Amino acid sequence: MAYLLKEITIHTDNSEGVMGKINEVWQDIVSGKIPLMFDSVGVFQQGLSPISKYANYESDETGAYDLTIFTATADFFAQMQAKVQTGEYRAYDFDGSNIQEAANKAC
Repeated sequence: MAYLLKEITIHTDNSEGVMGKINEVWQDIVSGKIPLMFDSVGVFQQGLSPISKYANYESDETGAYDLTIFTATADFFAQMQAKVQTGEYRAYDFDGSNIQEAANKAC
């Protein structure tokens, strides 16, 4: 029987060595090694996209925090876009190539 994870959460920070490990987690998700977009037997699940959420910061951008990666469907993006337009949320683009560069742009 195949399974699909709903989300993963890691407690981490933005130190140089750790950023490479976070990038590896993203690559594992995109490749299906971590079954968020692919089920446990490697079948891609149509209509799912990976999303990240940062929470529980111990201090500023140099402190530890929780990084949660989950999948969302198209209706989720429509709801988030509405919240971005009202200023409730901020949106950042990430092309999948360099998570450290994307995180630095967000700060």
